[in-house]
Amino acid sequence: MLLKKSLLSLTFLLVSTSLISQISLKKVFISGKIIDKETSIPVEFAVITISKSDTKKVITGGTSDANGNFNIELNNGTYNIKFEFPGYKTQEKVNQSLNSDTNLGNILLVSESNQIETVVIRSEKTTVDIKLDKKVYNVGQDLMVKGGTVSDVLDNIPSVAVDVEGNISLRGNESVRVLIDGKPSTAINVADALRMLPADAIEKVEVITNPSARYDAEGGGGILNIILKKGKNKGINGTVIATAGDPKNHGISANINSKSDTYNLFATLAYNDRNSPGITKINQENFGANTYIEERRNANRFSDGINTNFGMEIFLNKDKSATWTNSINYRNNDGENFEDVTYKNYTLNRSNFLFTRFRDNQSIYRNEAIEYTSNFLKKFKKDGHKLTIDASFSLNEEDEFSNIYGSILETNTFISDEKTSKIGRQSRNLIQADYVLPINKDIQFEAGYRGSYTNYTSDYAVFERVNQNDPYTNIPGFTNNFEYIENVSAIYTQLGTKFFNKLSVLGGLRFENTNLEINQLLTNDLNSRNYNNLFPSLFLTYELNNDSNISINYSKRITRPRDRYINPFSSYTSNINLYVGEPKLNPSFTDAFDIGYLRKWDKTTISTSAYYNHTTDSFQTVRKESGQFINGIPVIINT
Repeated sequence: MLLKKSLLSLTFLLVSTSLISQISLKKVFISGKIIDKETSIPVEFAVITISKSDTKKVITGGTSDANGNFNIELNNGTYNIKFEFPGYKTQEKVNQSLNSDTNLGNILLVSESNQIETVVIRSEKTTVDIKLDKKVYNVGQDLMVKGGTVSDVLDNIPSVAVDVEGNISLRGNESVRVLIDGKPSTAINVADALRMLPADAIEKVEVITNPSARYDAEGGGGILNIILKKGKNKGINGTVIATAGDPKNHGISANINSKSDTYNLFATLAYNDRNSPGITKINQENFGANTYIEERRNANRFSDGINTNFGMEIFLNKDKSATWTNSINYRNNDGENFEDVTYKNYTLNRSNFLFTRFRDNQSIYRNEAIEYTSNFLKKFKKDGHKLTIDASFSLNEEDEFSNIYGSILETNTFISDEKTSKIGRQSRNLIQADYVLPINKDIQFEAGYRGSYTNYTSDYAVFERVNQNDPYTNIPGFTNNFEYIENVSAIYTQLGTKFFNKLSVLGGLRFENTNLEINQLLTNDLNSRNYNNLFPSLFLTYELNNDSNISINYSKRITRPRDRYINPFSSYTSNINLYVGEPKLNPSFTDAFDIGYLRKWDKTTISTSAYYNHTTDSFQTVRKESGQFINGIPVIINT
């Protein structure tokens, strides 16, 4: 009997211990909303750190979303919870007993600044927020190149590269769509436009390597969305940055905003003056003509310009749940290009030297653009429930005039004297609406419309004289008046949900209608294209634990040939090189797959990914000899 009682006691002890262990391992959620105490505006990307009350060991953490909300899973227990964001005083809740799901309500952050008379000094570091379909880099002083431009900032972001000419690539792919505040750049030359925008004007950069259905399907390499500052602090605030560099790179930029309870005025002004030298080498073998050409280009580009942006954000009601923002951006850039080119001509295999042809190219250019944007935002009572309507209207002018002189160096023989002129005009109008409805804490529905309407005209001509004393005459084969019209209308929908607090799913479908017109105005030769396409996307993320997850993504993308690729007219790049477009060129389509792993520690986060892109109807330029000239022709390289 005593043995039975002992066994019964032991069994009861084991069961009790097991039950206590199970209770202590209970999973709970802690949630809340982080807002600015003074303005009541949600604070995005605020860092939440949770540590054990007794050992002070950090257990887990997270960041707030665009609405200031956070929701973190952890084991029940007693914790200290810290809330931090650059420029604010740290808030901490100590000895919080969490035995069930707990909502902490509103966490109020108070602005913190060190003031010396009227100068405000803040220490800012770049933070990165990894979301289901993108990475968001909140640009701090460590990433922002002092006195630099947007191109400098992008070149410091992981997986983004900017070459010496300002061309951007993402994970080695140059087919990148660049957005500014969610809208396509209106510039004819995007690289030049980004060089005009000061780094100090950037608030954050969204790197979207595999965009969801919410985003424009254009860009097989992904999307870079540059978000500009609009000012968040009350009163009058501003910064001024000046820079000087060698080779010549002088500039000054200023940001200022004035904010009250009913409005927010903001402005950016920037001026730069720079010199960009460079050398290009091209070796060319012409097997049919049995010749070999060494081409060397020495270039020097001088430019100066201004970039301004003025805007006003109006708070339409007291709780700031409805806002209307209007802004005007103006930029003007002009400069000179000096390029001398030598062509050393040999027989094939460089067995015999023939002669050296010299070409001196001097050009002046001007780029002027103005854009008006308008944004309406309505936030409803439920967190995350909102309606956004955007519109923009822009005009862009780009002119370039060149003088080209040619001679044979060995005999000092005059070959030709040519002039080229190119006058480009572009108008782009955009209207977009996006609606987001959180159905419950685990399900969110989105839908929207986007219409983009672009009209581009190019008036191009080449003049020459055979003798130095002759008048210039037009070369008919190189005179072209070209019009390119691209209208793209799109609708999309997507649904996000979470299963078992572990598996996050975001699936969407986008439909786009493309209508193109390519018009040779001098010959009335019109080519038109119209096609419809569906672009599905799917994002899966599984949380292995509080500190790590794996993700699998898929999306379909499109790369439409731009005007240069589809203009059948020959453009003159040198006296032996021409470029000819193909008006019947089809767009290319990319199926993009991505798998990633994320691991967090107390102060370190590692994010790795592997991706595979399969592109059909890809096109690129090939060189084809046709007598006196080498033609660059775009062709489809695979199907």
